[in-house]
Amino acid sequence: MRKTLVVALACTFAFAVPAMAKSLDFMSPMTYPSHWGKGEYSVSSPVNQPYDIVKRSLLDFNRLVLGTNCAIVPWIQNFSWPIPYSASDVGAQIRAAKDVGINSFYLWNDSSKVGLGAPALIAHDAAGDAPGEMWYSINKPGNASEGTTDKSKAKTFIDAWLAYVDGGRKGTFVDPTNPTTSASSAPTSSSSSSSTSSPTPTSTP
Repeated sequence: MRKTLVVALACTFAFAVPAMAKSLDFMSPMTYPSHWGKGEYSVSSPVNQPYDIVKRSLLDFNRLVLGTNCAIVPWIQNFSWPIPYSASDVGAQIRAAKDVGINSFYLWNDSSKVGLGAPALIAHDAAGDAPGEMWYSINKPGNASEGTTDKSKAKTFIDAWLAYVDGGRKGTFVDPTNPTTSASSAPTSSSSSSSTSSPTPTSTP
């Protein structure tokens, strides 16, 4: 009998997730924007950019379960911390998941009620709930990636990166999908984040 597991987010899971995925039906990473540090995935302020941080982190999680039957079903931030959140912030996270091919998610707040996310769920159009096209990161774990739908390319990259790290990071890592460019100097910022971000909350607690 297969099991499910809820995992906390951290780049260190880049090594544990592929192994665990072989024995699980799904994993539920806590992709809450409030839990990411400034600059991770080249997102300057994750809590103020819920779409960007959720999308980029889920691109990595999608890639880490490649080759298994394990699905990613993320937890989404449905609470105000450390700044006030609105239904649009919850909706931005849901949209980010959908944009990388994920249509299932959990909402969490400490009241165990739908709360902030209610308007986002009410406005949700179930007609678009067919499985989306899966997108995968194509960069080092924790770096910005615009993603790819080419699962073979994504798996080639992550397998090579994990082997490089497991081997003690000797020499210079070369992107196997683009051997002429060192992945160590791969871009870590995105010019498209401003066009896809949800509105930035302007008030503070």
